[in-house]
Amino acid sequence: MDSGAPRASAGPLVLAARAVAEVFRNPDLRNLQLASASFVAGEWAYTVAVGVYAYRYGGAAWVGIVGFIRMLPAAFSGPFVGALADRYPRERVLLLAYLSRSLALAASAAAALGKLPAAVFALAGVVTVVSSISRPCEWSLRAALARTPHELAATNVAGSMVEGVSVFVGPALAGILLAKTSPGVVFLVTAQLSLAGGIALSSLRVYTRLEPVTSPGVRVLARESLQGVKEVARERDLRLLFALFFGQTITRGALNVLIVVAAIRLLHMGDPGVGYLNSAFGVGNLVGAFAAFALVARRRLAAPAGFGLILWAAPLAFVALVPHPIAALIFLAIPGLGNGVLDVAALTLLQRITPTRLHGRVFGTLETVVFIGVAAGSIVTPALIAWLGVKGALIAVGVFLPGVTVLLFARLNDIDSRAEVPEHELSILRATQLFASLPAITLDRLAQHVVRVEAPKGTTIIRQGDAGDRFYVIESGKVRISIDGRHRVVLGPGEHFGEIALLRSIPRMATAKVSEDAVVYALNGEEFVAAVTGDTRSFAVGDRVTSARLADARARRR
Repeated sequence: MDSGAPRASAGPLVLAARAVAEVFRNPDLRNLQLASASFVAGEWAYTVAVGVYAYRYGGAAWVGIVGFIRMLPAAFSGPFVGALADRYPRERVLLLAYLSRSLALAASAAAALGKLPAAVFALAGVVTVVSSISRPCEWSLRAALARTPHELAATNVAGSMVEGVSVFVGPALAGILLAKTSPGVVFLVTAQLSLAGGIALSSLRVYTRLEPVTSPGVRVLARESLQGVKEVARERDLRLLFALFFGQTITRGALNVLIVVAAIRLLHMGDPGVGYLNSAFGVGNLVGAFAAFALVARRRLAAPAGFGLILWAAPLAFVALVPHPIAALIFLAIPGLGNGVLDVAALTLLQRITPTRLHGRVFGTLETVVFIGVAAGSIVTPALIAWLGVKGALIAVGVFLPGVTVLLFARLNDIDSRAEVPEHELSILRATQLFASLPAITLDRLAQHVVRVEAPKGTTIIRQGDAGDRFYVIESGKVRISIDGRHRVVLGPGEHFGEIALLRSIPRMATAKVSEDAVVYALNGEEFVAAVTGDTRSFAVGDRVTSARLADARARRR
């Protein structure tokens, strides 16, 4: 059976183009990308407008203060919204976030047009909190909807392309509107963009299976919210990726301030220049997304992730060294290029090494890290400008992230080795009926945890009446299944056994004994149950298989 691997005869760009085209032929992934386009364009247009509004109100210090106000509440809400993404249908949570964001942006427009700066600044925090729900849901949905490992990477490439276009369009639109109107009008336009994204999401269909739930209560929700934090604290690979994301978002927060100040004070481009410099970042992001095409067929992604981090910050120092508007537009496109590569490489790595059932909570925790980093960068940068000047601050921020990345690169490279997916085991699992419909990211994790067992003739693999702890797939040889000592059937290569006790939480219904030297692959019961019951299609197949086998066993006992 096709494992989703590309044919070697095609070049990487051709393979990537095919994979991305396949992404857009998938109606659910296409609608998700369209919604994301409206979200990102609106987010960046809002960032430009609220930055200009704050600068007009109180200069560089207030740009930093408003950045801090925007990020801090969202930092505390990250694990909570991640728990919501795991507990409730993610597509519905995402839709609610888009609609709530539209309302908050409309209220911001009314406050700005009504000359109520305190309300604008307070609503800035509200806008970011409801926006923070979007990314954990979207990243989780990408993994859930991707059908092969290559489609997962292609989905992230497509997302980076969409982001690149949106990061160009959003700030450029804000710059044009600011030249003719006011920040309040920009807020109103972003509210309409968020509403359009909600419309695109309304037909999304996901096969993730969730248990029926009632109101979980504060304690239960708090406990679930902390599971993402605990997973990050427990896994060193996650800790490293989160540390690098934190460094990148400190740079992002600093850049939010530096672009406003550099456009107005250093480059003398005025308020519209803030939008145009942000648009240059978007152009670079789009170029980076095309460069990331080559990553679709790659399993090893650490080097591109590190390269993306270095490109993210280093060019800022050159803006200080060559303070000219055209040079600044070029230099600020390069971090966008790095961002396009980083989004695909680091995000795909993160999706691969995170258990599917915890995606929402881990990504919610990532949102907390992101918002804390942006808040820290926003609040520290005005002081850095006061101390070093605009040029000195640009140089300091430009060398920080590349330095950290170089120091940690060896550890980042080790993640690739641990995230390698054994292709042979993956092909065996994909050919198994129970796993055929699982998302690529789930199959990858199962393939990493499956254990090869050589079983000589006469070996008893499971015994009737014992507790179930493993699921088995036969690669070669034969296994005889008996019930109450009576022969029932002989299973051969490609067939499986052991699922009844795991899916129904009952003792083993039969004994499995090797009748011809066999090689079987064993999967831990918890991993098996989490994978099969987490997908509606796989759960339906598992329920049908176990029901049929239970009915047959009962009939033979009569």
